[in-house]
Amino acid sequence: TARDVTQALEAYRFNDAASTLYRFIWNQFWDWYLDLLKPAFIGEGEAYTPMVLRSYELWRELERETGKALLAITGGLILETQQSASTMHEKRNFFAQTIACAKKFGIPHELLETKDLQKRYPQFAVTNERGYFEYGAGYLRPELCVATQLALARHFGATIQMNEKVIAADPDGRSGITIESERAIYAAKRMGVAAEPGFEL
Repeated sequence: TARDVTQALEAYRFNDAASTLYRFIWNQFWDWYLDLLKPAFIGEGEAYTPMVLRSYELWRELERETGKALLAITGGLILETQQSASTMHEKRNFFAQTIACAKKFGIPHELLETKDLQKRYPQFAVTNERGYFEYGAGYLRPELCVATQLALARHFGATIQMNEKVIAADPDGRSGITIESERAIYAAKRMGVAAEPGFEL
C-alpha cells in the first residue's frame, strides 16, 4: 500500500493515491486491525458480546502458549452527536446499545459529556458530542496473529496448503467433502471458509 501511494503521488495521480488510502483504511485497517477485537463497538448487538469477551480469553491463552504479543489494549472512544438520529455500522441507536451492553455484561467504561471530551481530548473539535470510553478496548496485530496460528496448527500436526486457489468443494457422499484446487484434489471431513467481505458461496 505504501509503495502504491508513493508511486501515485510521484506521478501526480492524487486521486489514485487517495483511493488507495481509502481502500486500505476501510477494507484492511478497519476490518483487520480494529474489527477483529472491538468490545467498544458492542452496539452491533448484545448477542455478539459474549463471543468478543471470550475472544479476549482465547487471545491471551494463545499469547501464553506462544510467547507472542498479539493483543494490544489501548482503550477505545466512540463519539456521537447529541440527539443524533444517524446510524453507526448500519445500526440505529448504536451508541445507546453500546452503553446498555456494557452495563449488562459488566464491561468497564466511562461516559463523557461535551465538556469532558473538550478537556480530555483537545485535539478533537467537539461542540455537541458525547463519548463512550472503554478501558479494555484494543486491537490485534493481524499478520502476527495469522502467522502464530498457522505455526501452532503445524505444531499440532496440521498440513498447511498456501497460495492455492480453490476451484470447487462438494460433498463426497461419505460424510465428507472433496475440495478441488488448482494443484490437487483433497478429501476432508469438514471445511472452514474464511473469506473477504462480500464472498458468496
